Amino acid sequence: MSVSDITGYTASGDQIYSVRSFYTDLVVQKGRPMVLSGIKKQSQVEAKTGMPFLVDIPYVGQYLFGKTTNTDNTKELVVFLDPEFEVFSMDNASAPKSVKTAQALLRGEDALEVPNNSYGYDQWLIGK
Repeated sequence: MSVSDITGYTASGDQIYSVRSFYTDLVVQKGRPMVLSGIKKQSQVEAKTGMPFLVDIPYVGQYLFGKTTNTDNTKELVVFLDPEFEVFSMDNASAPKSVKTAQALLRGEDALEVPNNSYGYDQWLIGK
């Protein structure tokens, strides 16, 4: 799993990304919840505001006509897993239709029923 943030822009306007990720192998028991990982990001933001022109007066402008605000931000992403398993044989007739369709496609069969109409495939998907 990975999490990405936009951290800035290049001179040409392209976005700069920061990517954080984790990978894991695990053995789980059915119905036993667990925490896979947590990704934490801390940032500090300093914002300066003030009255135009007056805040630019040397030495006293920022103190009399401006304000500096410091903000600490913390974001945390925690991934929980609550496994539920359904075990069936690939030859079992009770396999879900999506599994049967995938098996037929792997064998090279024409398993998707696409109607032959003047609207085309996209219109069939949205039900028109």
